[in-house]
Amino acid sequence: MVRDMIGRADEKLPGEPLLQLVMKDGERQEAGRVMLNDARRHAQHEQGRMPESLMRLTLADSPYPTQISAGLRQDFEVLRRALEHYRRLLLLKAIQPASFTSLNIRC
Repeated sequence: MVRDMIGRADEKLPGEPLLQLVMKDGERQEAGRVMLNDARRHAQHEQGRMPESLMRLTLADSPYPTQISAGLRQDFEVLRRALEHYRRLLLLKAIQPASFTSLNIRC
């Protein structure tokens, strides 16, 4: 383990995804068909890969590195700019606060 990358579900990122799709439209997916003993073995194996410093109840000497993916950063910036734009409109009283919830913001 080197670091965790937090990204969008539709992004192709290096490494292994930590989350897997187990249900979709009420149907169990392949990852959701794992037997309990297999899931336990997998969890123990993954836990064994973690740095010892992160397994303690005390603070680690250095935090485990995480990164935000480019796609998620881009979505955040689009949303931030849209919200800033609408905040300015509200401040200028160009729109009423009650109509703010009906705005259609797309990322």
